[in-house]
Amino acid sequence: MSDDPTKLGPGEEWDATKDATKEAEKQGVDMGEVEGTGTGGTVTKKDFFHQGPKAAKKAEESKVDKAEADQAKKEQSALEKLESEPIPGKRLGRIPTPPAMLKKNLQLAKYMPAILPATPALPLDVTDGVHDWPVYLNDRLGDCACAAPAHMEEIFAADTGKMRIPTDADVLALYELQGYNPADPSTDQGSSMGQVLIDWRTQWSASGVYAYCQVDQTNEDHLKLAIWLFRGLYIGIALPLTAQGQQIWDVVPDVPGRNEPGSWGGHAVNVVSINADSSRDVITWGQRLKMTKAFWDTYVDEVYAVVTKDLAAGAKLAANGFDVDQLEADMAEIGSA
Repeated sequence: MSDDPTKLGPGEEWDATKDATKEAEKQGVDMGEVEGTGTGGTVTKKDFFHQGPKAAKKAEESKVDKAEADQAKKEQSALEKLESEPIPGKRLGRIPTPPAMLKKNLQLAKYMPAILPATPALPLDVTDGVHDWPVYLNDRLGDCACAAPAHMEEIFAADTGKMRIPTDADVLALYELQGYNPADPSTDQGSSMGQVLIDWRTQWSASGVYAYCQVDQTNEDHLKLAIWLFRGLYIGIALPLTAQGQQIWDVVPDVPGRNEPGSWGGHAVNVVSINADSSRDVITWGQRLKMTKAFWDTYVDEVYAVVTKDLAAGAKLAANGFDVDQLEADMAEIGSA
């Protein structure tokens, strides 16, 4: 039988499927994928020769394009869940801690004495010996709730004389515990501080954390004592769009919608100082940034003190009236979960 349909002998029939298959092999098209992939309707193997391999290959490429478009849409959807108006290089990523998880939190007030010890005069600054604040991937990932613990670990290490700067790989490992898969950008969906705290204490290899307690963000005396005793605070902020571009985070009145808590998105940072004017300095996106007390009162809604293992084993907490024995009893009840 001839392979050329113009040179068929008497009684011969042209095998279009065979010819199409040979042509498809030349064009790098999988004939198994030809059926039903035509742009103008169903393309059978016999039709392939007539419609041309380029049309079928284009259809095959269009499937790849559609898959890539679908993936990009998923990634954009994930981003928009975290940030209403994204800014390149300044990712957010904190999502609300579930109420059921918040109910289980240990409260700092339970362990504080009725008469609080005196704290050093303002300003209170815990950054002595620490000058480098890596971005920890928060310029391109929504891992702010994981970057802040790394900054705090820098401070803890410096205070104990065992300076260690966590790496991007350390922070990525903590973010992966939150469900992020580097091979699938659509899984970049942020994390709650509550879940990060659990994993920080129980699973993160870079951690030296023994316990954590939630602090009442409206109790200024407890906040001052906590930043001094525990070398900083881990906080969540419902950032407004008005914070975008500000050199000092402050409340902007009379901008309905844009000054609403969370109108930009949720963010997690660590507090490194309370200043003489009651403003606070935080670390975010690799730099130190100031927020006013009014901004704190309006937008900060989650605050934690982290009890490191060296503090739990030392004398500083007990000497200042902190009930370490009760904390140890509560931690024994919680266990490693």
